[in-house]
Amino acid sequence: MKVGIIGCGNIAKAHIAALTHIDEVSSFVLYDLDEEKMNSIASVCTLPVAKVNSLAQLAQLADCFVVCTPNSTHKNVILEVLRVRKIPFVCEKPLSSTLKDALLIAEQAPLGSMISFNYRYNYIFQNIKKYIREHQLGECLFFSAEFNKNSAIIREEFTWRDSGEEVSSSGALGDLSCHLLDMLCWIADDEFDINSIRTAKGTRVKEKKGHEVAVDDNGYILGTTHKGVLCKIKTSKSELDEESLGLYLHLICENAEIMYSTKNSRRIFVKYFNSFENELLEINQGSCLSDPQREIPFWSDSFLHMHSKWIRGIVESQYDALPNMQNALHIQEVLSLIAD
Repeated sequence: MKVGIIGCGNIAKAHIAALTHIDEVSSFVLYDLDEEKMNSIASVCTLPVAKVNSLAQLAQLADCFVVCTPNSTHKNVILEVLRVRKIPFVCEKPLSSTLKDALLIAEQAPLGSMISFNYRYNYIFQNIKKYIREHQLGECLFFSAEFNKNSAIIREEFTWRDSGEEVSSSGALGDLSCHLLDMLCWIADDEFDINSIRTAKGTRVKEKKGHEVAVDDNGYILGTTHKGVLCKIKTSKSELDEESLGLYLHLICENAEIMYSTKNSRRIFVKYFNSFENELLEINQGSCLSDPQREIPFWSDSFLHMHSKWIRGIVESQYDALPNMQNALHIQEVLSLIAD
Protein backbone atom coordinates (compact mmCIF):
# COMPACT_ATOMS: atom_id res chain seq x y z
CA MET A 1 0.00 0.00 0.00
CA LYS A 2 1.30 3.45 -0.96
CA VAL A 3 0.66 6.13 1.68
CA GLY A 4 0.60 9.81 0.76
CA ILE A 5 2.04 12.30 3.24
CA ILE A 6 0.90 15.91 2.82
CA GLY A 7 3.07 18.29 4.80
CA CYS A 8 6.59 17.23 5.75
CA GLY A 9 7.10 18.93 9.12
CA ASN A 10 7.78 17.40 12.53
CA ILE A 11 4.44 15.65 13.01
CA ALA A 12 4.83 13.95 9.62
CA LYS A 13 7.99 12.29 10.95
CA ALA A 14 5.95 10.61 13.71
CA HIS A 15 3.41 9.28 11.19
CA ILE A 16 6.13 8.03 8.82
CA ALA A 17 8.09 6.34 11.62
CA ALA A 18 4.94 4.47 12.64
CA LEU A 19 3.77 3.57 9.13
CA THR A 20 7.21 2.22 8.25
CA HIS A 21 6.67 -0.59 10.78
CA ILE A 22 3.42 -1.79 9.17
CA ASP A 23 3.86 -4.69 6.77
CA GLU A 24 1.12 -3.59 4.37
CA VAL A 25 2.81 -0.22 3.77
CA SER A 26 5.18 -0.48 0.80
CA SER A 27 6.13 3.15 0.06
CA PHE A 28 5.39 6.83 0.62
CA VAL A 29 4.27 9.60 -1.70
CA LEU A 30 5.42 12.98 -0.34
CA TYR A 31 4.07 16.46 -1.01
CA ASP A 32 5.05 19.78 0.55
CA LEU A 33 5.23 23.33 -0.77
CA ASP A 34 8.65 23.53 0.88
CA GLU A 35 10.89 21.31 -1.26
CA GLU A 36 13.66 21.44 1.32
CA LYS A 37 11.39 19.90 3.96
CA MET A 38 10.26 17.24 1.52
CA ASN A 39 13.86 16.34 0.65
CA SER A 40 14.83 16.28 4.31
CA ILE A 41 12.10 13.84 5.29
CA ALA A 42 12.71 11.72 2.18
CA SER A 43 16.36 11.32 3.17
CA VAL A 44 15.46 9.53 6.40
CA CYS A 45 12.69 7.30 5.02
CA THR A 46 13.63 3.62 5.00
CA LEU A 47 10.89 2.71 2.52
CA PRO A 48 10.80 3.80 -1.15
CA VAL A 49 9.69 7.41 -1.65
CA ALA A 50 8.09 9.30 -4.54
CA LYS A 51 8.19 13.11 -4.33
CA VAL A 52 5.44 14.91 -6.23
CA ASN A 53 4.81 18.58 -7.00
CA SER A 54 1.00 18.57 -6.90
CA LEU A 55 -1.82 17.13 -4.85
CA ALA A 56 -3.34 15.71 -8.03
CA GLN A 57 -0.21 13.62 -8.58
CA LEU A 58 -0.33 12.39 -4.99
CA ALA A 59 -3.99 11.42 -5.41
CA GLN A 60 -3.17 9.38 -8.51
CA LEU A 61 -0.27 7.51 -6.89
CA ALA A 62 -1.38 6.94 -3.29
CA ASP A 63 -3.88 4.44 -1.90
CA CYS A 64 -4.56 6.62 1.16
CA PHE A 65 -3.04 9.75 2.69
CA VAL A 66 -2.13 11.56 5.92
CA VAL A 67 -2.69 15.30 6.35
CA CYS A 68 0.04 17.04 8.38
CA THR A 69 -0.42 20.66 7.26
CA PRO A 70 -1.59 23.73 9.26
CA ASN A 71 -5.17 23.41 10.48
CA SER A 72 -6.53 26.20 8.28
CA THR A 73 -5.34 24.36 5.15
CA HIS A 74 -6.95 21.01 5.91
CA LYS A 75 -10.17 21.64 4.01
CA ASN A 76 -8.55 22.75 0.75
CA VAL A 77 -5.88 20.04 0.86
CA ILE A 78 -8.31 17.19 1.54
CA LEU A 79 -10.98 18.29 -0.93
CA GLU A 80 -8.40 18.80 -3.67
CA VAL A 81 -7.19 15.22 -3.28
CA LEU A 82 -10.71 13.83 -3.09
CA ARG A 83 -11.73 15.60 -6.28
CA VAL A 84 -9.17 13.45 -8.09
CA ARG A 85 -9.72 10.19 -6.20
CA LYS A 86 -11.89 9.21 -3.25
CA ILE A 87 -9.22 7.60 -1.07
CA PRO A 88 -9.31 7.40 2.76
CA PHE A 89 -7.24 9.74 4.88
CA VAL A 90 -5.99 10.41 8.38
CA CYS A 91 -6.19 14.09 9.32
CA GLU A 92 -4.12 15.57 12.11
CA LYS A 93 -6.30 17.01 14.84
CA PRO A 94 -8.36 19.11 14.84
CA LEU A 95 -10.20 18.44 11.60
CA SER A 96 -9.98 22.12 10.61
CA SER A 97 -9.67 25.60 12.06
CA THR A 98 -13.45 26.20 11.87
CA LEU A 99 -16.54 24.08 12.37
CA LYS A 100 -17.87 25.15 8.96
CA ASP A 101 -14.79 23.79 7.16
CA ALA A 102 -14.81 20.64 9.30
CA LEU A 103 -18.38 19.92 8.22
CA LEU A 104 -17.38 20.24 4.55
CA ILE A 105 -14.53 17.77 5.07
CA ALA A 106 -16.76 15.28 6.88
CA GLU A 107 -19.37 15.41 4.11
CA GLN A 108 -16.80 14.37 1.51
CA ALA A 109 -14.75 11.92 3.58
CA PRO A 110 -14.81 8.37 2.16
CA LEU A 111 -15.10 5.29 4.37
CA GLY A 112 -11.91 4.60 6.26
CA SER A 113 -11.15 8.26 6.86
CA MET A 114 -10.31 9.20 10.45
CA ILE A 115 -9.05 11.90 12.80
CA SER A 116 -5.67 11.44 14.47
CA PHE A 117 -6.81 11.03 18.06
CA ASN A 118 -3.76 8.91 18.78
CA TYR A 119 -4.07 9.21 22.58
CA ARG A 120 -6.78 6.55 22.33
CA TYR A 121 -4.03 4.13 21.31
CA ASN A 122 -1.62 5.02 24.12
CA TYR A 123 -0.94 2.15 26.56
CA ILE A 124 -1.48 4.41 29.59
CA PHE A 125 -4.98 5.51 28.65
CA GLN A 126 -5.97 2.12 27.26
CA ASN A 127 -5.02 0.59 30.63
CA ILE A 128 -7.12 3.17 32.47
CA LYS A 129 -10.19 2.47 30.35
CA LYS A 130 -9.66 -1.30 30.62
CA TYR A 131 -9.25 -1.15 34.40
CA ILE A 132 -12.47 0.84 34.88
CA ARG A 133 -14.40 -1.75 32.89
CA GLU A 134 -12.79 -4.96 34.20
CA HIS A 135 -12.80 -3.91 37.87
CA GLN A 136 -16.34 -2.57 37.72
CA LEU A 137 -15.51 0.90 39.00
CA GLY A 138 -18.86 2.12 37.72
CA GLU A 139 -19.74 5.21 35.73
CA CYS A 140 -17.25 8.04 35.41
CA LEU A 141 -18.51 11.03 37.44
CA PHE A 142 -15.64 13.51 37.19
CA PHE A 143 -12.78 13.98 34.75
CA SER A 144 -9.93 16.38 35.40
CA ALA A 145 -6.93 16.80 33.12
CA GLU A 146 -4.10 19.29 33.39
CA PHE A 147 -1.48 19.52 30.65
CA ASN A 148 1.32 22.03 31.20
CA LYS A 149 4.09 22.87 28.74
CA ASN A 150 6.45 25.82 28.26
CA SER A 151 6.60 25.79 24.45
CA ALA A 152 5.21 29.34 24.12
CA ILE A 153 8.19 30.54 26.14
CA ILE A 154 11.03 28.49 24.68
CA ARG A 155 9.93 28.61 21.03
CA GLU A 156 10.73 32.17 20.03
CA GLU A 157 9.84 31.98 16.32
CA PHE A 158 6.40 33.14 15.18
CA THR A 159 4.62 30.31 13.29
CA TRP A 160 1.19 29.55 11.84
CA ARG A 161 0.20 28.21 15.27
CA ASP A 162 0.38 31.76 16.67
CA SER A 163 -1.73 33.43 13.96
CA GLY A 164 -5.30 34.70 14.07
CA GLU A 165 -6.39 32.09 11.52
CA GLU A 166 -5.93 29.42 14.21
CA VAL A 167 -7.67 31.18 17.10
CA SER A 168 -10.09 28.29 17.80
CA SER A 169 -7.87 25.38 16.79
CA SER A 170 -4.42 26.21 18.13
CA GLY A 171 -3.03 27.75 21.30
CA ALA A 172 -3.16 25.87 24.58
CA LEU A 173 -6.90 25.19 24.47
CA GLY A 174 -7.29 24.39 20.76
CA ASP A 175 -4.18 22.24 20.57
CA LEU A 176 -3.47 20.56 23.91
CA SER A 177 -7.09 20.14 25.03
CA CYS A 178 -8.14 18.43 21.80
CA HIS A 179 -6.88 14.98 22.83
CA LEU A 180 -8.09 15.41 26.41
CA LEU A 181 -11.64 16.30 25.35
CA ASP A 182 -11.73 13.22 23.13
CA MET A 183 -10.23 11.07 25.89
CA LEU A 184 -13.17 11.78 28.17
CA CYS A 185 -15.68 11.03 25.40
CA TRP A 186 -13.85 7.78 24.60
CA ILE A 187 -13.42 6.58 28.20
CA ALA A 188 -16.96 7.48 29.28
CA ASP A 189 -18.60 6.56 25.94
CA ASP A 190 -20.29 9.94 26.01
CA GLU A 191 -20.39 13.38 24.39
CA PHE A 192 -20.36 16.89 25.80
CA ASP A 193 -23.48 18.93 26.40
CA ILE A 194 -22.38 21.82 24.18
CA ASN A 195 -24.56 24.30 26.09
CA SER A 196 -22.65 23.53 29.29
CA ILE A 197 -19.20 24.45 27.96
CA ARG A 198 -17.45 27.41 29.57
CA THR A 199 -13.92 28.64 28.89
CA ALA A 200 -11.40 30.92 30.58
CA LYS A 201 -8.19 31.78 28.79
CA GLY A 202 -5.37 34.25 28.39
CA THR A 203 -2.16 35.01 26.50
CA ARG A 204 0.99 35.58 28.52
CA VAL A 205 3.46 35.59 25.63
CA LYS A 206 1.94 38.41 23.61
CA GLU A 207 4.42 38.75 20.75
CA LYS A 208 7.17 36.85 18.93
CA LYS A 209 9.73 38.42 16.63
CA GLY A 210 7.61 41.56 16.34
CA HIS A 211 4.39 39.67 15.50
CA GLU A 212 1.35 39.74 17.77
CA VAL A 213 0.41 36.30 19.12
CA ALA A 214 -3.32 35.91 18.41
CA VAL A 215 -3.97 32.63 20.27
CA ASP A 216 -4.21 31.79 23.97
CA ASP A 217 -1.34 30.06 25.76
CA ASN A 218 -3.19 29.04 28.94
CA GLY A 219 -6.76 28.41 29.99
CA TYR A 220 -9.58 26.16 31.15
CA ILE A 221 -12.44 24.29 29.52
CA LEU A 222 -15.27 23.40 31.90
CA GLY A 223 -18.46 21.51 31.20
CA THR A 224 -20.56 18.39 31.53
CA THR A 225 -21.43 15.48 29.28
CA HIS A 226 -24.91 14.23 28.41
CA LYS A 227 -24.53 11.55 31.10
CA GLY A 228 -23.60 14.20 33.65
CA VAL A 229 -19.83 13.73 33.88
CA LEU A 230 -18.24 16.89 35.27
CA CYS A 231 -15.18 17.96 33.30
CA LYS A 232 -12.33 20.33 34.08
CA ILE A 233 -9.46 20.65 31.61
CA LYS A 234 -6.56 23.02 32.15
CA THR A 235 -3.89 23.48 29.50
CA SER A 236 -0.89 25.78 29.32
CA LYS A 237 1.98 26.43 26.96
CA SER A 238 3.38 29.17 29.19
CA GLU A 239 4.12 27.34 32.44
CA LEU A 240 7.12 28.79 34.31
CA ASP A 241 7.23 26.21 37.11
CA GLU A 242 9.34 23.28 35.90
CA GLU A 243 7.82 21.03 38.55
CA SER A 244 4.34 21.58 37.12
CA LEU A 245 5.19 20.54 33.56
CA GLY A 246 3.54 17.40 32.24
CA LEU A 247 0.15 15.71 32.16
CA TYR A 248 -2.02 15.08 35.22
CA LEU A 249 -5.25 13.04 35.17
CA HIS A 250 -7.84 12.51 37.89
CA LEU A 251 -10.94 10.42 37.26
CA ILE A 252 -13.63 9.81 39.86
CA CYS A 253 -15.86 6.82 39.23
CA GLU A 254 -18.67 5.46 41.40
CA ASN A 255 -16.44 3.02 43.30
CA ALA A 256 -12.90 4.44 43.06
CA GLU A 257 -10.74 7.27 41.79
CA ILE A 258 -7.83 7.00 39.38
CA MET A 259 -4.81 9.28 39.28
CA TYR A 260 -2.01 9.47 36.75
CA SER A 261 0.88 11.84 36.19
CA THR A 262 3.76 11.84 33.77
CA LYS A 263 5.91 12.48 36.87
CA ASN A 264 5.32 8.77 37.57
CA SER A 265 5.27 7.92 33.91
CA ARG A 266 4.46 4.20 34.07
CA ARG A 267 2.33 4.11 37.19
CA ILE A 268 -1.44 4.46 37.58
CA PHE A 269 -2.84 4.92 41.10
CA VAL A 270 -6.27 3.59 42.11
CA LYS A 271 -7.93 4.50 45.41
CA TYR A 272 -11.07 2.59 46.36
CA PHE A 273 -13.87 4.20 48.38
CA ASN A 274 -14.77 1.02 50.32
CA SER A 275 -11.26 -0.13 51.20
CA PHE A 276 -8.10 1.23 52.86
CA GLU A 277 -6.01 -0.53 50.24
CA ASN A 278 -4.81 1.41 47.23
CA GLU A 279 -3.74 -0.24 44.00
CA LEU A 280 -0.68 0.67 41.99
CA LEU A 281 -0.74 -0.38 38.33
CA GLU A 282 2.72 -0.73 36.83
CA ILE A 283 2.84 -0.41 33.03
CA ASN A 284 5.63 -2.80 32.08
CA GLN A 285 4.96 -2.76 28.36
CA GLY A 286 8.09 -2.02 26.34
CA SER A 287 8.21 0.65 23.65
CA CYS A 288 8.75 -0.06 19.97
CA LEU A 289 9.52 3.55 19.00
CA SER A 290 11.41 6.16 21.04
CA ASP A 291 9.53 9.24 22.22
CA PRO A 292 10.70 12.79 21.49
CA GLN A 293 11.63 15.02 24.40
CA ARG A 294 8.72 16.61 26.27
CA GLU A 295 6.18 14.12 24.92
CA ILE A 296 4.15 11.75 27.10
CA PRO A 297 5.22 8.09 27.47
CA PHE A 298 4.27 5.82 24.54
CA TRP A 299 3.52 8.86 22.37
CA SER A 300 5.34 7.46 19.34
CA ASP A 301 3.93 3.97 19.81
CA SER A 302 0.40 5.40 19.88
CA PHE A 303 0.85 6.41 16.22
CA LEU A 304 2.02 2.89 15.41
CA HIS A 305 -1.04 1.28 16.98
CA MET A 306 -3.38 3.85 15.45
CA HIS A 307 -2.02 3.35 11.96
CA SER A 308 -2.04 -0.43 12.35
CA LYS A 309 -5.78 -0.24 13.04
CA TRP A 310 -6.29 2.20 10.17
CA ILE A 311 -4.39 0.22 7.53
CA ARG A 312 -5.96 -3.05 8.67
CA GLY A 313 -9.36 -1.40 8.56
CA ILE A 314 -8.81 -0.29 4.96
CA VAL A 315 -7.59 -3.74 3.91
CA GLU A 316 -10.44 -5.57 5.64
CA SER A 317 -13.12 -2.85 5.19
CA GLN A 318 -13.62 -2.74 8.96
CA TYR A 319 -13.88 0.84 10.21
CA ASP A 320 -15.97 0.65 13.41
CA ALA A 321 -13.04 0.99 15.84
CA LEU A 322 -11.54 4.12 14.24
CA PRO A 323 -11.99 7.69 15.56
CA ASN A 324 -14.37 8.80 12.84
CA MET A 325 -15.66 12.04 11.37
CA GLN A 326 -18.47 12.25 13.94
CA ASN A 327 -15.89 12.11 16.75
CA ALA A 328 -13.88 14.79 14.97
CA LEU A 329 -16.89 17.06 14.47
CA HIS A 330 -17.98 16.78 18.10
CA ILE A 331 -14.60 17.95 19.40
CA GLN A 332 -14.49 20.64 16.69
CA GLU A 333 -17.83 21.94 17.97
CA VAL A 334 -16.42 22.23 21.49
CA LEU A 335 -13.32 24.00 20.15
CA SER A 336 -15.46 26.43 18.15
CA LEU A 337 -16.60 27.93 21.45
CA ILE A 338 -13.04 29.00 22.28
CA ALA A 339 -13.18 31.87 19.80
CA ASP A 340 -16.47 33.21 21.17
